[in-house]
Amino acid sequence: MDRTCSSGKKGFNTQELAVEALLHVHVHYVASKTVNVYQCELCNQWHLTSKGEMHPELKQAINDGTLQERIKKLEWERRYGKF
Repeated sequence: MDRTCSSGKKGFNTQELAVEALLHVHVHYVASKTVNVYQCELCNQWHLTSKGEMHPELKQAINDGTLQERIKKLEWERRYGKF
């Protein structure tokens, strides 16, 4: 999977994996402050950040209800198990 950068941050090999992690964080940790991803100059991997503009895919998932659907699905899975 992914590695930890010398900065101590978790790194993702691709931007796509980092964006999916960003969405995952918002599903599992609703109060998350992470808003975007960036490519690190130290390790060339992708990291999550709470700085800057909200990533367009996160914004879209919030606006179109996809994020809320994923949160609700997780709540159901936690309560009743996977279907």
